[in-house]
Amino acid sequence: MAAVIFDVFADEGRAFNINFVWYDSQDNPVDLTGFGAIAEVRTLRTNELVSRITHESGIVLHTTEEEQGRIDISFPRTDLLNPASYECEWEVIVHPDALQPTQSPDSLVRGLFRIRKKIAHI
Repeated sequence: MAAVIFDVFADEGRAFNINFVWYDSQDNPVDLTGFGAIAEVRTLRTNELVSRITHESGIVLHTTEEEQGRIDISFPRTDLLNPASYECEWEVIVHPDALQPTQSPDSLVRGLFRIRKKIAHI
């Protein structure tokens, strides 16, 4: 499965959320019961890990019928990240077994992750 390209541009010092729904090839929301997820942000130059969020620490995988397939990712305040890491890429990976994250992972979303520096300190 090919990942969707989604670039993130965030302001320095802000926390933010990204929400989306994962659909199968029949346009049905995917049942995420038992799934796990990882979102990683890495520097473009050195591939250094800047931020890692999982289904245990900031990613919510909805399993109710009303919200089936919905994935919510809560990113921490961007000023807590290393200033050298403002040119990054990110990726969201889901896997069918939350206890075994290396089993059949799928890359859902990837793209650039850029943080805009503050201009004024008011």
